[in-house]
Amino acid sequence: QFEPTSAEEEEPLLAKQRQWEQNHVDRKTYLIAVLKASLGPFLSFTIFSALFAFLWHVVPWLVGGLFMVLFLLCLGGSVLSLLRDRVDRAYGLAVLGSATLAAAMQGYFNYQVNGYSFWAYKERQEYSDVAPNDPAGGVADAAALYFTAESSPDKRFASSFGTGSNTYCAAPITAGEAVIPDAVQYWAVGLDCCGTRGFRCDDTLVDGAHAGLVVYNRTHAFTEWMGDDFYRYEQAVGMSVARYGLRAADGHIFVRWVENPDSARFAFLGATALLWLKASLQSLPISILLALGAPAAARNARETVASKAQLIPGSPLP
Repeated sequence: QFEPTSAEEEEPLLAKQRQWEQNHVDRKTYLIAVLKASLGPFLSFTIFSALFAFLWHVVPWLVGGLFMVLFLLCLGGSVLSLLRDRVDRAYGLAVLGSATLAAAMQGYFNYQVNGYSFWAYKERQEYSDVAPNDPAGGVADAAALYFTAESSPDKRFASSFGTGSNTYCAAPITAGEAVIPDAVQYWAVGLDCCGTRGFRCDDTLVDGAHAGLVVYNRTHAFTEWMGDDFYRYEQAVGMSVARYGLRAADGHIFVRWVENPDSARFAFLGATALLWLKASLQSLPISILLALGAPAAARNARETVASKAQLIPGSPLP
């Protein structure tokens, strides 16, 4: 038979039970506080990266103004809080400002690489019934060219330029003549779409495709880091010229051979949205890690470990 436990014996057990329940509440409160602390940087990154990626081309003054206001407020508030020994607030504002700055950089990169092409194609001209021998200078402001029915990328004279990681492909647009006496005005180009299987860039293999989306010769802040695609297409054209005895016209135009230029243009918008979504999702765990590194969070963690150690006899305090 078991003897009933005395009140003196029950009191330590109840105290440990109450302490365990309090620790459980403290851990839950701690996790909620961390999630709240990470929410601000995450939302700032998500919102400002979207603003720069999607709206910089339309209202750069508004996007830039909003960024500067929030960033300077975070910077100034962090410095003032640090001078007043409010370390937690200073850290939180510094993290928020850093997230806003990172969002601006990522969003601007996304705009330059993807978003710009969507807007630029909308602002330029379209030309119809373009023959392969029509002077390219007459359509220099084109966003899209609709070629005559007999026009197509001439796979016989396709060539490529390799960089080790990518292959830049180019083929002259002709009417299928046995001999090309004139300088080539238009070239179909693409990335990693030619080789032993021939030139198959974009919609080259689609029978109804007779349009070209113009590839612009432009540089931006990230060109030196990413490389100049236009220059590499020029190298591919140079190899075709040297190999087959062709002539490239001055001011020749590069195009992506597509069936529907509007669909191809909106693909840039889709690429912008996809890169924004990936970057936003990646920013969430980073925001949580930064919240865990906050001074208040570190103190809370130490206190939780210390109180847990007190429940275990002989456990050393941290």
